[in-house]
Amino acid sequence: MTKRMWIIFGSVMGTLLLAIVLFNYVFSIYETKFDVTRDVLYADGATTATITAIPVNAWGFKAPFRKGTTRYIIEEGADKVDILLNDEQNGIFSIRSKLIAGRVVIRAIPAKSLFPTKFELEIYPNAAIEDSLAAPRMKYTM
Repeated sequence: MTKRMWIIFGSVMGTLLLAIVLFNYVFSIYETKFDVTRDVLYADGATTATITAIPVNAWGFKAPFRKGTTRYIIEEGADKVDILLNDEQNGIFSIRSKLIAGRVVIRAIPAKSLFPTKFELEIYPNAAIEDSLAAPRMKYTM
């Protein structure tokens, strides 16, 4: 083989090796992590929480050009929240609390993961609403 053939052969093999490394370690999804904006809500009808699925590559960074396709299921407390956004393709789930206190359990089932993830969000009573309702009653108890 001539020197020119060795250069072409080396360039092709180097490009092939780089493509394999990029595909296996950079663009492949090894895990799905979740970002939760808040785990405590208040029963005021305005507090929102958003759960976002983030696909992670072998180096622990967000996999470029990939989406965290995830299905979300409310297992407990569906009557306590309103669903604002349920985007399964992008892995985004957003809820807003109603005027009912309690606990909400959400199960996230990613397409590129072995096991689902469970989120427990607490909805605490709103102190401002409770105080405004308690004030007229307090004058009769004294």
